Amino acid sequence: MARVGSVIQKWMVRLRTVLASCTLAAPRLPEEPKPQYRWVLTWPGEAEHDFISFDGDQLVNRIYGVDRSPLNGRWKWQVGRFRGIRERVMPHNGWANTARQAAAKTEDNYRETIERNAAYVR
Repeated sequence: MARVGSVIQKWMVRLRTVLASCTLAAPRLPEEPKPQYRWVLTWPGEAEHDFISFDGDQLVNRIYGVDRSPLNGRWKWQVGRFRGIRERVMPHNGWANTARQAAAKTEDNYRETIERNAAYVR
């Protein structure tokens, strides 16, 4: 169990580094929002530009960078389906120019989804 904790800590440090340094504009845009939820690599040791976020134990969002297409350098964001949601906020996926912008879009969408579905979410 201690090994799992140390692996998670290692990937959290790596996530912070990636979110801070993978964007060209981040150092020049201090108004860019900081992540509000816990973000970790989707597949530790494999894809270094693919992250999921958690609100407590609830898996919420996913972002990943695209590096081999006409969308090179852009970030895809997606908000997952989770228990108790009857009305989704649209759009629940899209593209952003930076990892932080993608994370902010998923987090904003998630918060609005929770607010709209407060009567149903456990």
